[in-house]
Amino acid sequence: MKHTISAIAWSAVLTLSLGCTDENAAPVVSVEVVRGDLVYDGEYHAELKAKESVAVHVPKVGDAWQLTVDSVLPDGSHVGEGDVILTFVRETLELDLRDESDRFEVAIAERRKVEQSLARERVELQLELDRRKLALQRAKLAVVEGVNFISEVELNRAKLDVDKAELDLQLAHDALKAFNKKRATALRVEDLKADAVQRAVDLKKEGLESVEVVAPVSGVLYAPYTRLNWQRTKVEPGVVARPGDKILEIPDLKTYIAEIYVRPRDATLINEGDTARVFPTIMPQRAITAKVIKKDDFATTRNERLGSGDPAGNLKEHAITLELDEAPSELRPGNTARVELASVVATDVLVVPLIAVRQRSDESLYITMEDGSERAVKLGRATLTHAEVLEGLKSGELVQLTAG
Repeated sequence: MKHTISAIAWSAVLTLSLGCTDENAAPVVSVEVVRGDLVYDGEYHAELKAKESVAVHVPKVGDAWQLTVDSVLPDGSHVGEGDVILTFVRETLELDLRDESDRFEVAIAERRKVEQSLARERVELQLELDRRKLALQRAKLAVVEGVNFISEVELNRAKLDVDKAELDLQLAHDALKAFNKKRATALRVEDLKADAVQRAVDLKKEGLESVEVVAPVSGVLYAPYTRLNWQRTKVEPGVVARPGDKILEIPDLKTYIAEIYVRPRDATLINEGDTARVFPTIMPQRAITAKVIKKDDFATTRNERLGSGDPAGNLKEHAITLELDEAPSELRPGNTARVELASVVATDVLVVPLIAVRQRSDESLYITMEDGSERAVKLGRATLTHAEVLEGLKSGELVQLTAG
């Protein structure tokens, strides 16, 4: 006959030794050692989640690094795609837009001022260029008219005046050319300043258009506990969030999962495919079968998961995910449940209750048989209550659970 640990634990054949003559002595309880499956039974609390869900994140609203929730539809609201499900406070964004618009007007006025100043400077340079042209013409005319009427010294001086006038004219031309480059550069700088402020204005306007968050799909709205602005909380009016924070979900209610967290020692006994029974808190008499679909390879602490600092939260745990075989209409994401998990650790092995095993000072293990004799044993794999017997016992033998 094949047994499991559960059958051994709850319906094993216990034999009460009645050979004791002392009426005041405690009775000796013995149990039969049988061959069967070594099964790990664990009971955990879990939170139910939808297996598939469309997350709604806080949008990027301009260059704002945090936003305050103004309104949000309540949990369980039925929404259609495109419906407004949440809004953020507009006042701060509107003030920022007003400030940026004022800055843009200042930038435009500053550009006009620079342009007018450059226009005056250009007029002055152009007048200087015209003056140099006239000076050159007068110098040349003096040379032509004085060829036959002035002395050679004065003629040479007149020619030098022509050379100087030509040089001054060239310098005036160069100054005007340099000014044109300076003007283009100065106006380009002012344009860049205005463009930067204009982009800021456009960003603020786009941000104001994003303060209303709409449903990406149709479904039932769910507000999970999540990290908003570094704090774990549920969304509600007045809560501050950062762009990118997950703030809402629209879950697919056709399939649910349950997440449990187990100690590393217990995690080694649980494998994908193991079965469980899930008892939702809202319907405690209803047992829903489930199956382990995922076991995290690495352990984390509760403090790491929740961002808390509780000393008890430093315990390492592995996350185990189970998929429920049913999705009753009463269930909603966020419901809690009790999970009874059964995992086959070993099949067709000799099993003994751990309560029957004792340890000597040299750390060797022994078991007291029904007749009171002691027998050394060697154990293999174990759960919290039972162990695999490798050596020392045979199927059908009776061992004492408690000594008389």
